[in-house]
Amino acid sequence: MYSAYMSEEFKAEEKAMISEFEELQWSSDWPETNNILITNSNTQIQNIPQKTLKDCKLIIHSNSGYDNFSFEFVKNAPMPIINGNLIRAQAVSEYSLACLFQHYCLIQDQAQWQQSRTWNRKLLNELNIQLVGFGHIGQTVFKTLTALGCQVSVYDPFSKTLKESSLSNHIDVLILCCGLNKENLHMVDSTFLKKLNSDALIINGARGKLIHEEDLIHFLKNNPHAYAYLDVFEKEPFSLNDKIVSLKNICKTSHIAGCSQTLEKKILDFEKQILKDFLSHHNFAKIYQDSLLQNRLENDVLV
Repeated sequence: MYSAYMSEEFKAEEKAMISEFEELQWSSDWPETNNILITNSNTQIQNIPQKTLKDCKLIIHSNSGYDNFSFEFVKNAPMPIINGNLIRAQAVSEYSLACLFQHYCLIQDQAQWQQSRTWNRKLLNELNIQLVGFGHIGQTVFKTLTALGCQVSVYDPFSKTLKESSLSNHIDVLILCCGLNKENLHMVDSTFLKKLNSDALIINGARGKLIHEEDLIHFLKNNPHAYAYLDVFEKEPFSLNDKIVSLKNICKTSHIAGCSQTLEKKILDFEKQILKDFLSHHNFAKIYQDSLLQNRLENDVLV
């Protein structure tokens, strides 16, 4: 099943790409026997017939999110499941950074010379910035901000590479860069929001359910100088009747943080490389150990 934003051209190109492999035959249905499944966040694993999964040798999941895979399925899956979290990592990182710069560094045209030559803004390196998540996206955002001289605290209890993981107080900027799991479901709630300053900036291009939306609404109503950029929501798509839509101190986008002009090409290139390596390498699982969804069970707790 294709994601809603995939074009008809993508579907045709994917079919053509798969046909380049003599060993493979493309099918959009669930065949009784198969070797490889290509899934995305719209694929409901529990709805795939068991006879289809029985002989499956590989699942290519061309998405960074994997909420549609249950813990039990991943734990017991005999086939490697390759996660495509690198495909959109740069785009999502840039989304978060764009929100940050737009909020604090928006450049407006001045129709005539302003004699005062003032700009009442905060510099980024004067802010207390809190990142949640230190995967591909979190690391990119962290490296960018620290290169600018910013003081950045990082919280990620599942990270293997992070030496220290901490949540600070008096947060000016909160950037969510993590996946969703049972441990962090609704982690940004009324208690967490007390760590934020009254004019804090909140950026969520990760997962909607990281935030308790009712608590966020209450926080934004009580702190009119606070602001939130949300690309993801507890319930998607958001509705014009949702309470959060009426707030003035919020910018909403439609789960587009990972989108770009080259997204479809990146997905096709990713799938092609995985297929090529799977068909030619005996030590495939070792080569792709960092992308195996099964290995995330060591660092993460799937919903």
